[in-house]
Amino acid sequence: MFLNNMSKRERAIALATLSILAAAIIYNFILDPVLHQWRTLSAAAESKKKMLKSDLKMAREAKTLEANTRSSRNISGAPRAKRRR
Repeated sequence: MFLNNMSKRERAIALATLSILAAAIIYNFILDPVLHQWRTLSAAAESKKKMLKSDLKMAREAKTLEANTRSSRNISGAPRAKRRR
Protein backbone atom coordinates (compact mmCIF):
# COMPACT_ATOMS: atom_id res chain seq x y z
CA MET A 1 0.00 0.00 0.00
CA PHE A 2 1.03 3.63 -0.32
CA LEU A 3 1.56 3.92 3.47
CA ASN A 4 4.55 1.60 3.23
CA ASN A 5 6.27 4.01 0.85
CA MET A 6 5.90 6.96 3.27
CA SER A 7 8.27 8.05 5.97
CA LYS A 8 7.22 8.00 9.61
CA ARG A 9 6.67 11.78 9.54
CA GLU A 10 4.52 11.61 6.38
CA ARG A 11 2.38 8.82 7.92
CA ALA A 12 1.81 10.94 11.03
CA ILE A 13 0.77 13.92 8.91
CA ALA A 14 -1.53 11.75 6.77
CA LEU A 15 -3.12 10.22 9.88
CA ALA A 16 -3.63 13.65 11.46
CA THR A 17 -5.16 14.97 8.23
CA LEU A 18 -7.52 11.99 7.91
CA SER A 19 -8.47 12.28 11.58
CA ILE A 20 -9.32 15.97 11.23
CA LEU A 21 -11.26 15.28 8.03
CA ALA A 22 -13.23 12.45 9.70
CA ALA A 23 -14.01 14.62 12.72
CA ALA A 24 -15.23 17.46 10.47
CA ILE A 25 -17.47 15.09 8.49
CA ILE A 26 -18.91 13.53 11.66
CA TYR A 27 -19.56 16.95 13.16
CA ASN A 28 -21.14 18.49 10.03
CA PHE A 29 -23.32 15.58 8.97
CA ILE A 30 -24.17 13.84 12.25
CA LEU A 31 -23.48 15.80 15.41
CA ASP A 32 -24.54 19.31 14.35
CA PRO A 33 -27.95 18.28 12.89
CA VAL A 34 -28.72 16.17 15.97
CA LEU A 35 -27.79 18.99 18.33
CA HIS A 36 -29.84 21.47 16.30
CA GLN A 37 -32.87 19.17 16.43
CA TRP A 38 -32.34 18.67 20.18
CA ARG A 39 -32.29 22.43 20.81
CA THR A 40 -35.35 23.00 18.63
CA LEU A 41 -37.36 20.29 20.37
CA SER A 42 -36.24 21.48 23.78
CA ALA A 43 -37.39 25.02 23.03
CA ALA A 44 -40.71 23.72 21.67
CA ALA A 45 -41.25 21.60 24.78
CA GLU A 46 -40.52 24.59 27.01
CA SER A 47 -42.99 26.70 25.03
CA LYS A 48 -45.67 24.00 25.32
CA LYS A 49 -45.09 23.77 29.09
CA LYS A 50 -45.62 27.53 29.46
CA MET A 51 -48.73 27.38 27.30
CA LEU A 52 -50.13 24.47 29.33
CA LYS A 53 -49.44 26.29 32.58
CA SER A 54 -51.26 29.36 31.26
CA ASP A 55 -54.21 27.27 30.04
CA LEU A 56 -54.51 25.52 33.40
CA LYS A 57 -54.49 28.89 35.17
CA MET A 58 -57.26 30.17 32.88
CA ALA A 59 -59.32 27.02 33.45
CA ARG A 60 -59.03 27.47 37.23
CA GLU A 61 -60.04 31.12 36.93
CA ALA A 62 -63.01 30.17 34.74
CA LYS A 63 -64.20 27.66 37.34
CA THR A 64 -63.84 30.27 40.08
CA LEU A 65 -65.76 32.85 38.03
CA GLU A 66 -68.47 30.32 37.26
CA ALA A 67 -68.80 29.38 40.93
CA ASN A 68 -68.91 33.06 41.95
CA THR A 69 -71.53 33.78 39.31
CA ARG A 70 -73.72 30.94 40.55
CA SER A 71 -73.41 31.95 44.18
CA SER A 72 -74.08 35.64 43.43
CA ARG A 73 -77.26 34.71 41.55
CA ASN A 74 -78.49 32.72 44.53
CA ILE A 75 -77.61 35.44 47.02
CA SER A 76 -79.23 38.19 44.97
CA GLY A 77 -82.61 36.59 45.32
CA ALA A 78 -82.91 34.95 41.97
CA PRO A 79 -85.32 32.04 42.18
CA ARG A 80 -83.78 28.66 42.65
CA ALA A 81 -84.88 25.75 40.58
CA LYS A 82 -87.22 23.34 42.35
CA ARG A 83 -85.87 19.92 43.05
CA ARG A 84 -87.83 16.87 42.11
CA ARG A 85 -88.23 14.19 44.71
